[in-house]
Amino acid sequence: MAKTAGAILILDDGQLVMQRRDAAAPTNPNTLSLFGGHFEDHETPHAALIRELGEETSLPIQDLEFKFVMKQPLHGNDETYIYLAHIKSAHFKVFEGKGAEVHGLKELFKLDDLNPDAREILEIYARDK
Repeated sequence: MAKTAGAILILDDGQLVMQRRDAAAPTNPNTLSLFGGHFEDHETPHAALIRELGEETSLPIQDLEFKFVMKQPLHGNDETYIYLAHIKSAHFKVFEGKGAEVHGLKELFKLDDLNPDAREILEIYARDK
């Protein structure tokens, strides 16, 4: 069973910080996505998220609070665990993909290059908030 964990990163002004995947991404290349990835053996959802954010970004993970917001089956994954974290700034290093981009939620839904899984997660998030 494939499991993934991802983070909705929100700035103080309500805008979202998304990851721009690169052309070499194994799925959905060149799209905007949430930060996160697959579990390793015997990881909890929270541990997988922390490890993935540590691998993908220079965010001060130890200073962030992660709130679990949903568990959702998505394309090719039996379980996807989504967390919410408020961050102070979008000025951090991104070690995977092309970098980070800041967008408003309504603006994201108008983009053609929003990752389909991220779109589904954000639609649920927007409906439930």
